[in-house]
Amino acid sequence: MKYDVRRYNYTENEMRDEVVMTKGSGYVVYIYSGMGIDYILLREGESWREGSCELVGVYETREEAEDAIKKQL
Repeated sequence: MKYDVRRYNYTENEMRDEVVMTKGSGYVVYIYSGMGIDYILLREGESWREGSCELVGVYETREEAEDAIKKQL
């Protein structure tokens, strides 16, 4: 798994992160709207952007992603 975290203009005054999976696949863990936490699988070439969601981290396996969620709770 390889990925890049890039910054992008979310609004005129705010920069946010975009995760781009460049090789293999991985799990993005994020907090959504301050009300919960979840993960999404990204495959090579796919991306995920922060918006109303906040990036927690990127993990190689589903188990690692689930452990990261447990630590946040």
